[in-house]
Amino acid sequence: MFRIPQKEVEAFRVKYRFELREVAKRKKFEPSEIEKFFYIFHKLSKSREKIISREKFIEIIDFLINFDKEYLRQRVLVVLTEVKDDGSIDPAVWMRTMEIFFGRSLKDKIEYCFQVYDIDNSGNILKDDVFKFLNGCFTMKSMRQEEIAVKDLIQRIFGKFRAKVNHKITKEEYKDGVLKTPLMLECLGQCLPQIDSKQFFDLLLSQKII
Repeated sequence: MFRIPQKEVEAFRVKYRFELREVAKRKKFEPSEIEKFFYIFHKLSKSREKIISREKFIEIIDFLINFDKEYLRQRVLVVLTEVKDDGSIDPAVWMRTMEIFFGRSLKDKIEYCFQVYDIDNSGNILKDDVFKFLNGCFTMKSMRQEEIAVKDLIQRIFGKFRAKVNHKITKEEYKDGVLKTPLMLECLGQCLPQIDSKQFFDLLLSQKII
């Protein structure tokens, strides 16, 4: 079981006292969980400053999500990674990611997944973009058969979201569709972990990542 070493608790709490207080106000996690997330950040930083490298942050994302497409991976990183001028990640970005990944708010997850799938930030998921996410998800004898299968799947997805315009899914349509059928949340590819926070803590420990 993941525990913060007793000898480090007080110094750690003092260092992150303001951040711990602010995150607690949002009530996304229990206080003990918040401390563990910040402790992981603290151990990953390996410095006196409250930052971790973008590379280390990406390593954690790759550890949590089994991406089957580089295109989807890049979209997730674009949405999650707000770097400082020196290319580092601060506690605010770290905790926002943890809240999306492990928090109980479906609203947060809907907002995030929609951002990932909304490639040009237009407020819509366009049919051409859906094709990019789904292309290659079938193994057929010919490219023509694969293309037909993907187009058929796209039509089914648009039908699920009750898209009023045949070339796009609006944010409201996506939200309503997911609330009605939660399994549609990651319909265009996995962009959330398949484990909970306790499993995350224990895995980090067993894999000696921190």
